[in-house]
Amino acid sequence: NELKGFINDDVNTIIMPYECQPFQNKIFKKIKKIDNRIKTIGYVHAFPVALPTNYIFRDGSPEKLIISGTDQLYCFEKYLNWTNSQLKVLPSTRYSKNAKNMSGYIYLPYDIPSIDIVINSLKNLLDNYGKKIISNLIVKNHPLPKDPKKNLKTIKDINNLFLEHKNSTLKESYKSNLSIFIGSTSSPIEALERGVEVMHICDDPVFQSYTSALWPSIKVKKINENTYKYQLLKKGNLIQLGESSKTFIEGYLN
Repeated sequence: NELKGFINDDVNTIIMPYECQPFQNKIFKKIKKIDNRIKTIGYVHAFPVALPTNYIFRDGSPEKLIISGTDQLYCFEKYLNWTNSQLKVLPSTRYSKNAKNMSGYIYLPYDIPSIDIVINSLKNLLDNYGKKIISNLIVKNHPLPKDPKKNLKTIKDINNLFLEHKNSTLKESYKSNLSIFIGSTSSPIEALERGVEVMHICDDPVFQSYTSALWPSIKVKKINENTYKYQLLKKGNLIQLGESSKTFIEGYLN
């Protein structure tokens, strides 16, 4: 109801980070009713989740959508009802080329539906990939978990699991470029673009695991029912890492 007060003759473009949430679509729809000449632009600031049905083009979607990789262009155009003319691929303003270490961790998600699946999947990796590969990884908690106590219990259980293998015969030092991601998250994509070896533990693989059918630059190897290994076939197709703040002014607003 207060939106109209922000719209005047000087406004010619509305741009916002876009996850296709109902309130965002309502804002874009309302803007066009107030003044149809105003351009509406959405920016997919984070890489989409594995099965991005939330991004299906529909009533209230922006006229233009900025994405940051050719794999996104392929997926949105072929499966999510966007046209090529509506999509614009530009370097990311969120993910920069600055070095960022994402290797050597087990990343916990916002919500952990099943601790048992996490622990059993890690046990499977210990048995099949060698204890020295994952027992050196550091558990990294989500900054704002849905259930902090549950996340802390998961951390404790993982550390206890690794302690059980502390006296393993595999005592030689091992430096790995591996990170393991758990649950619903798009972080594996950023890690791949930064050269990290990625494994993904999914409690619901249908919705959480990435597939080359939607994202052609990812090669997927199924390790077991809940664990997947990803390989990046061509760097820059998933995310074009940004270089300069000028990208926003020169590209996003033109």
